[in-house]
Amino acid sequence: SAGGIGDTLGGLTAVGLKISWERCGKEQCPTTWILSVENRTGDLVQTSPSLAIFTDHTPLVSNSRPTTVLPGKSALLVFTFPEFKDSLTPPSGVTWQWNWYLSNTR
Repeated sequence: SAGGIGDTLGGLTAVGLKISWERCGKEQCPTTWILSVENRTGDLVQTSPSLAIFTDHTPLVSNSRPTTVLPGKSALLVFTFPEFKDSLTPPSGVTWQWNWYLSNTR
């Protein structure tokens, strides 16, 4: 399943999101996303969150970030999308959506 701010997946709750925008072609693109998560459980949480962004419903998926968060603690997960700097230029007026999801580490 996928989530947004306030959603809990695998014991981690997304509590904040910071997006850094940079010029890509003639437009601005969200090149760096920092997701803040908290472990609100009494257990050690080990998982691999990923972030997906969508430009007009076309997905662009980050690499997963293997993460371990102690009970009651938080972590900042940094996701970058170099595709925007390298070659991907979205059309003018594009809409942006995002979600995060995870896969358990083994």
